[in-house]
Amino acid sequence: MASRARARPFFRHPARVCMSYAEHARFALGLAWSLALAAGASVVHAVWPDVLETYTSDTINELQRRIQDAGCRGTAAAED
Repeated sequence: MASRARARPFFRHPARVCMSYAEHARFALGLAWSLALAAGASVVHAVWPDVLETYTSDTINELQRRIQDAGCRGTAAAED
């Protein structure tokens, strides 16, 4: 029982942001994938500066919008 009680704090966050565990996992993995692509684009841009000039910054802006619109935050913003 003690190990189960210690594990629970790791699963409180999804509920606090109005997502199920699966929804939160899917959302976080989607962010991770987008960040991985942006990291790859940054490497390409470092070698060839004229290629993918705004890809990473565009991705960061889009991810910020997705985070702000996710879960409770998106619901609260819609109610204002």
